[in-house]
Amino acid sequence: MFGGMLACFLTHTMNELLDHLIKGLEKHEDLLGEDGLLQELKKALIEKALGAELSHHFGDARRDPAGRGSGNFRNSKSKKAVKDKQGQLDVSVSRDRQGTFEPRLIKKGQTRILKTACKRRYGPRMKSNRNGSYT
Repeated sequence: MFGGMLACFLTHTMNELLDHLIKGLEKHEDLLGEDGLLQELKKALIEKALGAELSHHFGDARRDPAGRGSGNFRNSKSKKAVKDKQGQLDVSVSRDRQGTFEPRLIKKGQTRILKTACKRRYGPRMKSNRNGSYT
């Protein structure tokens, strides 16, 4: 019963959010450019996912008393430059005090987003045809 209501609410809320986000856009570059809305949303999603990975690594939420006394905790953030088809993203990556956190979304030393994700998923099965597209 609540599933349909929740889906309707989320769809409505998402549409309102999207309307609000695109309200000030005037040019194509405002949405799809190197500093456009799409890049900002991508950066925000990546940073949120990396934060969730760190919380999962610790096994608790941020500032949760259950994680106290473990000797390992969040230890600021560092900037990481990664590239995708649209350009470069400067994302903030959280670190842990003991240096045991290894992000899965964007690994240490990784500089490209899309290519690595495709290779991980499809691996050696991906072959390029003459026009450069993958089959």
